[in-house]
Amino acid sequence: MTIPDRRKLKTPDCGIVIGDTGVFASTKELVTNVRKLRESYPHLIEPLMVVIGRISKTAEPFFQTGDYSSIGKLMNVNQGLLDALGVNTFELSKLIYSSRGAGAFGAKSTGGGGGGCMVALTAPDKCTQVAEAIAVAGGKAIITKPTEQGLRLE
Repeated sequence: MTIPDRRKLKTPDCGIVIGDTGVFASTKELVTNVRKLRESYPHLIEPLMVVIGRISKTAEPFFQTGDYSSIGKLMNVNQGLLDALGVNTFELSKLIYSSRGAGAFGAKSTGGGGGGCMVALTAPDKCTQVAEAIAVAGGKAIITKPTEQGLRLE
């Protein structure tokens, strides 16, 4: 297996709010469902998969320039494509749309979808507002921010 070329990006200066639906979904089952959809409609699903793969590369220069609005728009496009693949849920949608409505630049599901968590990219001064919207929509919110160290427990 070849690992793609890894480049260090500038650490974003933005807020991140994670919303947890509290719903568990089987990643294995979701992957199977997407595979079946892809096998049934390859001429439709293959282009979606290609676009999903291009989104990260398209977003990379926006991280370098701090254009979080454009990154958020691409997150929203990605989420729409994931929804088309059937890996979204009503609970995730409520948290995602509530985050966007509260001022997040963009929001999308994380992991395999089907439940679990979503992530919203926000201006630092909008984190609390977005977290409150997630809570009102029925989720548990966690406010965090990007660091050079990656994940750490404080």
